[in-house]
Amino acid sequence: MEDISIRQASLHDLETLLLFEQGVISTERPFDPTLKQKDTRYYDLEAMIAAPHIELLVAESGGRVVASGYARIEEAKPYLQHTQHAYLGFMYVDPAYRGKGINKMIMDALKNWSLSNNITELRLDVYTENAAAIKAYEKFGFVKHMVEMRKPIKKMQPLLFYMLLFFLLACKNRSYTDKVDEKSELLSLEYKWLEAEFSLDTAYLSSIIDSSFIAVSEGKIHNKQEDILDMYTNISQRIKDSIFIDSFKLENTLVNLYGNTAVVTFVVHTNGSNKTMPTERWTRFYDVWVKRDGKWKAVASQGSKVE
Repeated sequence: MEDISIRQASLHDLETLLLFEQGVISTERPFDPTLKQKDTRYYDLEAMIAAPHIELLVAESGGRVVASGYARIEEAKPYLQHTQHAYLGFMYVDPAYRGKGINKMIMDALKNWSLSNNITELRLDVYTENAAAIKAYEKFGFVKHMVEMRKPIKKMQPLLFYMLLFFLLACKNRSYTDKVDEKSELLSLEYKWLEAEFSLDTAYLSSIIDSSFIAVSEGKIHNKQEDILDMYTNISQRIKDSIFIDSFKLENTLVNLYGNTAVVTFVVHTNGSNKTMPTERWTRFYDVWVKRDGKWKAVASQGSKVE
């Protein structure tokens, strides 16, 4: 195993911790439709680093911060046996360092810190559909305790007549023009997908990528969460390395419709810079879309560099 050390976070780690925070949000967004679509933040990291009742830890490998996690002392409900407990959160490991037991090392350190503060109860929240996280926490010794439930409610408006009229008109006018419009919509979605990647808009990416999504790139297969995280990490690193994309366009586009399924192929032609040197790149994509509840969702994607 690589040499991993656990230490308290400092303000020098803030830039990396902000990236980790967005990584957590990107992972959890598919499980929570109530999250804001833009400018989403979970933590006041500067305050957490300074707070005496919070222990914010990072894992370091070769001088690089690769994971995070915190424990926060909270007052318990007055009807519980314990008066205080430690709440754990911000458990994140860089994708390149997962599977090495780093998350457990951080939780062990947080447990020891809690015990040193006379805390004997650890608590955390996890989404019910996040099976991987639940399995990891159960392995550490956590047990399921309570399920938080929600139900969105809205006022009903007398729009039935207009909805029915719209539906009848839509059915009547569905023709060759509709297919042309759908092809244009799919190409627009592909363009916006690339825009979202280059601007790190993970909220938009999550909204157009289906939960069953599979991506194939450089011989590797990723699911939805892995692909968004991999994209976020790669683009962030390029920005750090002063590698920028100034413009892009779609070339050699082809859209084939098969009912509620579509296959879209195209070449992305990008122009940018690597530090001060101009760059130019062509990448071919093969994407599969499925229409669910009237909305196109990407279910598969494969990209390869055009030499």
